[in-house]
Amino acid sequence: MDKRWRQLADVLVHYSTEVQPGERVMIAMGEIETYPLVQAVYFSDFPADTAKQKSLTLAFGTKTKELYEDVKDLSSAELRQLLGTDRYEDIITAAQHEDLPLNTYCLRQLKQSLRQVKERQLQLSLLGMDDQTQLFDPVTL
Repeated sequence: MDKRWRQLADVLVHYSTEVQPGERVMIAMGEIETYPLVQAVYFSDFPADTAKQKSLTLAFGTKTKELYEDVKDLSSAELRQLLGTDRYEDIITAAQHEDLPLNTYCLRQLKQSLRQVKERQLQLSLLGMDDQTQLFDPVTL
């Protein structure tokens, strides 16, 4: 079995739903577009034994495929910056505070942060500043 299916199942069961011990869950794939899209984010405080295991795996579906395309090549540091924290515990607390499953909260945060980045880029381009280094020129000060 492809390890991405196991990762997706783990995210769905432990973070996206409220599956209780003893309950059975079926994950069905209807079309090739629903093939699992996952992205791992490293958190040093993630509850795991080894550094290699300290990653939160986010699952993306057909409705969030565009978001996946936007973040799939980003590093863990860039993803944590978009999520607004370097601490896994902060993510858990925020998701609980908003009464959202962890995966849903993270995808929403990524989407909002990317929207803000794109809005800033548009504003800069409208001002004729496609290159952000134009914002500060120490030579002319």
